[in-house]
Amino acid sequence: MKKKFVFIFAMLILFACVINTECLAVFEIEDFTIDANVLSNGNMTVIETINYYTTETVNGVTRDISIKNPQNTKNSADNLVLHSVMVDGIICEKIGVGTGVVGDNYVYEYDVSNNDFNIKLYTPFESSTKTVKYMYTLENVAVKYNDIGEIYWNFIGNEWDCSINNLSINITLPLSAATETSYVFGHGSDDGTFEKNGNYINLYAKNINAFQAIDARILFSKNAISDTSKIVNKNVLKKYINEEEG
Repeated sequence: MKKKFVFIFAMLILFACVINTECLAVFEIEDFTIDANVLSNGNMTVIETINYYTTETVNGVTRDISIKNPQNTKNSADNLVLHSVMVDGIICEKIGVGTGVVGDNYVYEYDVSNNDFNIKLYTPFESSTKTVKYMYTLENVAVKYNDIGEIYWNFIGNEWDCSINNLSINITLPLSAATETSYVFGHGSDDGTFEKNGNYINLYAKNINAFQAIDARILFSKNAISDTSKIVNKNVLKKYINEEEG
C-alpha cells in the first residue's frame, strides 16, 4: 500500500509540473507598429511591423485581414494588394495554398476568400523573438463626402488570439489635409493616447488583450482626396462628430 501511495503521489507531482509548464508558456506580441499612408486617390498603403516573443516551439503565424468594415460598409476597402512579407529582414517566398509543411522557413501561403485575406507564414519559433513585416495596399478605402473626407478602419481586428503589449498606429494624411481641421476618434482601448501634428497622427495603446479590436475614424479635409476616390453625396461631419462625442 505504501508503494502505491508513493507512486500516485509522484504522478500527481509530475502532472502538476506539466500543468505549470503549460501555464508558463508565453506567446505574445511585444510591439506592433502600423504605418498607414493615405493617398490622394483614396488608397491607403500599410506597413505592419510585428515583434513576436514566445517561449514555445511553433511553426509560424497567420495574419487574417478583412477588407469589410463591420461598423459601416461604406468605409470598406475595394481590394487588398499584398506587396511583401518579411521575417527578420528576409523577404519570404509565396507558395501554393496547402503546400507548406512543418519545418518550412521564410515561405507563406496567401489565400483570398470573398473579402477575407489570409496569410499563413511558415517560420519556426523556438523560444525566441521574431520580427514579421507585412506590406500591402488597401484600395479605395477613403470616403469623400460633400463636407469632409474620412478614413474609418479596423487596424486591429478581433481575430488576434494573443496579447499585444504596445500598439502604435501612425497615420499620414495627404499634405493638403494639414491646412484644415481634422478630427481623430479611436475605439477599443481605454489605455491609450493620441497626438496630431498637421497631417500626421499617432495613436498609441498598450496592454491589449487577445481578441480586442482597435479601430479609428479620421475626419479630414475633403480636398485632400481626389474625385477618383469613393464619393458619397452627403453632409456627415456634424452627424459623425455628434455620434463620436456623444
